[in-house]
Amino acid sequence: MRKLCGVLAACVLAPIALAGPLPPGTAQYKDLIPGASYSPDYTLGFPPVGALVDSLSAPITLGFFHGTVESYVYANGHGALTFVYRILLDPVTQPILDRASLAGNWAGWTIFDTGSDSSGASGAIGGAVATWTDGDPFQIERGAGGAPAVEFANPIDGSPNGTIMGPGHTSAYFWFETDAPRYTRATVGLLDHGAVGLADILAPAAIPAPAAVLLGLLGLGVTPRLARRRA
Repeated sequence: MRKLCGVLAACVLAPIALAGPLPPGTAQYKDLIPGASYSPDYTLGFPPVGALVDSLSAPITLGFFHGTVESYVYANGHGALTFVYRILLDPVTQPILDRASLAGNWAGWTIFDTGSDSSGASGAIGGAVATWTDGDPFQIERGAGGAPAVEFANPIDGSPNGTIMGPGHTSAYFWFETDAPRYTRATVGLLDHGAVGLADILAPAAIPAPAAVLLGLLGLGVTPRLARRRA
């Protein structure tokens, strides 16, 4: 936790260029990829955040990967929550992790900004020029249903852009600034060519249905005015 707070303090003090919203069905890419023209770029750095609301460090289970996934939930300037994640792989694990897909109830919520802070330690891709070792993903995407995912190696055209998440590597902190006011426990799926892994994370909670809100009010002893009318 102390290390994360230090990273956040440095990022908050340093100016960053905000990338913009991440709607469902879109993707954003790491800036400064040599010889490539992928756009738009995600934010490099960390957005200003408020108080830490909750955190979770969960082991990777039910699969080929070994390590830990960290989740952090922060208050943000939208009166809601920013979700932060980091993946730490053990020295003995499946050789390469390509993708992390986040479950949870992301549908219906806005992702105002997303990015990665380049604070990780990962591997180069085959000695190619167009690569990096700071743990940033090649792309941050959002599926049509609203759930986000990160890809560390280039899944688009096979060119040597991206990074390798292998044994002993650590991703950068990647994050999503949202208007979700509540959070719940969910899972992240880790994938590489048939190898899978799962870990618990903290993620947005669902938008409550009107019936659920009414039941909650009744449970608190708040009776709707119409229910008190008498013939």
